[in-house]
Amino acid sequence: MINNRLKKKSANHWLLGVALAGAASLTQAEVIIGNDLNSADSTIEAIAEAYSGNRGTNGGGDQSLQLGDVLQGTAEDDTIIGALGIDILSGRDGDDVLIGGTEDFNPFNRDRAFGDAGDDSFIWAPGDGNDFFNGGEGIDVLFMAQIAETSSGGVETGPVFTVDNSGDFDGIFLNEKNNPLVKVAGPGFCEIVEKDTSNSDALAELDLDHLVRFVLRGPRQAFNLALETDPDTDPDLLDSGLRIAIHMKSVEFLVCGSEIEGERLIFDLRQVPAQQVDISQLPSRALDILLDSDSFLSSSVLR
Repeated sequence: MINNRLKKKSANHWLLGVALAGAASLTQAEVIIGNDLNSADSTIEAIAEAYSGNRGTNGGGDQSLQLGDVLQGTAEDDTIIGALGIDILSGRDGDDVLIGGTEDFNPFNRDRAFGDAGDDSFIWAPGDGNDFFNGGEGIDVLFMAQIAETSSGGVETGPVFTVDNSGDFDGIFLNEKNNPLVKVAGPGFCEIVEKDTSNSDALAELDLDHLVRFVLRGPRQAFNLALETDPDTDPDLLDSGLRIAIHMKSVEFLVCGSEIEGERLIFDLRQVPAQQVDISQLPSRALDILLDSDSFLSSSVLR
């Protein structure tokens, strides 16, 4: 099913807390959410029983041939959320925010996001799969960050940052602008594979500009310590902390965590090697997301 637009509250718990009532103002983005019916709370019992938690090699039993949503944006600014399943997101015109859906460690789900025209942002969260993002025209941004959710483990909590290994989608909290809140300084950091002399041919063969790898900080620290302690140790026998690689094309900026806990990095990917820059270089909607998130994090007692 294409363009499943949910603009009001649903019986599904994960939509509660998303402010969609009323006509969109000039400061609000249009919200488009996939209506995958394969969570444990689905009202369709046969689907829930067969596909609860979105298990299976292709992600679950719902709309498209790849068992996920195909969602297309409007000519305006959109916030597009795939929820469960292997989703295909297309922003079209406008400055769009694309979120495949917090998959909570289902390794088979690999969303595809296309920003198209406009300054678009794709948000990847720990627990998501090896996703693909083609920013298209404009100045586009990849965020690797935790996203504030509306619930955790089926319990409504309001905006909360969790990494829940449940396999279910807990809903994305959106503020009054219909922007998500993000926490970049999470449990991991990024490593950039770019078109330098050693990787240019391989990336060109894949028709990619970059791979960005997500590495868990704790396992990487243990990995480094083990090699320092015994240099003869075979690194292939150790856990390096590498978990996921995001495949990218036509993306200009990357926002991610650092190896130093609590530190946020912003990279300009238009140069090789990528150059670290400050927050002011980001396009306006991506900048709004970070500033609103920083304000929330500084004023809230996080769970």
